[in-house]
Amino acid sequence: MEFTARSQTIREIFSTKKEIVVPRFQREFVWEKDDALSTFWEDIISYIEVKDGKLSPSEYFLGNVVLIDDVQNQSEKERYVVDGQQRLTAITILLSALYDTFKNAKEEGLANKIYEYIVTSDDDGKKITLLRTESPKPFFQMRIQSQEKNTSYTPKSTEEKRLLGAYDYFFQNLSQKVLLKEFKDKFEQKFDYLDALKAVRDQLLSCVVVYVAVKSINDAYMIFEVLNAKGQPLNAVELIKNILFKELTEDAPIDKASEKWKKIKENVGTDEDVETFYRHFWLANYHFTNKKKLYQDFIERIAEQDYNQFLDNLVKASDIYKKIITPKLEDWKRAETVPIYYALSAFAIFHVTQVRTLILSLIGLYQKKMITIKTLTDTLLFLENFHFVFSAICSSRPSGLEIKYSKYSLQLQGATKHDIPRILKNFIKEMKEKIPPYETFRDNICKLRFTDDETKDKPLIQYIFAKLERFKIKTKELDILISSLEHIHSQSSPCEKEGWLGNLLPLDVQLNSDIGNKPLPVKIKAYAKSNFITVKEFCKEAQNKSDWMDEDIDSRTADIASELFYKVCKFK
Repeated sequence: MEFTARSQTIREIFSTKKEIVVPRFQREFVWEKDDALSTFWEDIISYIEVKDGKLSPSEYFLGNVVLIDDVQNQSEKERYVVDGQQRLTAITILLSALYDTFKNAKEEGLANKIYEYIVTSDDDGKKITLLRTESPKPFFQMRIQSQEKNTSYTPKSTEEKRLLGAYDYFFQNLSQKVLLKEFKDKFEQKFDYLDALKAVRDQLLSCVVVYVAVKSINDAYMIFEVLNAKGQPLNAVELIKNILFKELTEDAPIDKASEKWKKIKENVGTDEDVETFYRHFWLANYHFTNKKKLYQDFIERIAEQDYNQFLDNLVKASDIYKKIITPKLEDWKRAETVPIYYALSAFAIFHVTQVRTLILSLIGLYQKKMITIKTLTDTLLFLENFHFVFSAICSSRPSGLEIKYSKYSLQLQGATKHDIPRILKNFIKEMKEKIPPYETFRDNICKLRFTDDETKDKPLIQYIFAKLERFKIKTKELDILISSLEHIHSQSSPCEKEGWLGNLLPLDVQLNSDIGNKPLPVKIKAYAKSNFITVKEFCKEAQNKSDWMDEDIDSRTADIASELFYKVCKFK
């Protein structure tokens, strides 16, 4: 088998005057913005650095590409993709979005230069389309690769919709408002828009792949099978684990190391969960970095003589992490610690993970008696309220939060007991600046829905009523367990706003089932049997009403939003 394998940048691959042909038998383009596409973009941005005050690219390894390419035969004008089609297609789409962005910014020279990585020409002036796809044709050529996009070509197939979606995703992220905010959040300083665009261009072209070139299709598939045998290649955490096991050789420590790693996995979950935990641990204790740089960071920062202690620290942190990701009331059963259980449970409802970095540090400091239970509780309550407004209700962009959590975690880890209150005060002050305005919160509260046909928001709505109830009780005597949600205006006679928060009440399952579809005055008499303060307040509010109308629902939804934002969360 003849093949060559060498490191090449994207600039080098797309500077060769040979077409990269994606054959028809290749699978369709499958990357989407909520998955691989956003990961690719985030990696591009995360590898951009600031050196001497200027944005600069750094080495980012994109993986392997396998092509049928006789590298010695320069007269051959084509090379065929066997592996790497998704990445090469995404790169071409991003190049196209960069071309249009430079063009819109009146930077014709920069635009034309970037277009040379999409379409170039040979010595005779004949045009060469550097990535040639046989399918979907001609949509990809006319809407993505063309200098003048032909919008009459509308996407019809799922693949065409994905291709256009990828272009729109990149083009939006390259817009002045979005891109400059992303860099400001990351580096906490402002940059010129043109410099930011050049930084994205340079980082993309600097990305590195292992370019595997073979002469025959049989050789290509043989290499492809080897590269992809037995699943995915080792991730950074698996490589770190292997180093630890290899180097810890005294006193049969392979068994000890194995037992410790087994304990970590028992605490955390799957291999994917272990990778997430490890990164949060690293961000909280050592250095902010992205997932792909974890291995290199470990090599540079952890000495061999510290491996044992490092592994022990990982085990201790995994014990804390288990309490964060699977909170149990028994872990926080003392009256003064119950709010911690509620806060940790809330983060799971909100689907928020970045905050775990800071929580790891906070609980660790509490266990070391560096902070009081009141400080821990107050800080976690603030984080719960912040993410309730910022993430769960307003769905705000989380860019910049992860680096902020890492920054303050590292400050706390290196602080004296005397300095910690000042650091936390600064942290909360910074976070409050990110809280969306009340009007945004209110408008998004009005988008919550719960009916028999719309159940996605049910856990969040139940959380809201439980939070309101705990706030109104003012004691720690009762654990709020909401079993069902009652529709005041019944679903059997639909109204425009039947699923809104203002048309819902928390009720015991049995009490709810007994009420059924009865007139409002009858329902209010039944509601009066409830012990929930929220329900009692509603009964008082609606005691003189004969029906519950859209305007009543609208008004009550706004009242609940105001109470949550200003009184419960205590945001100004």
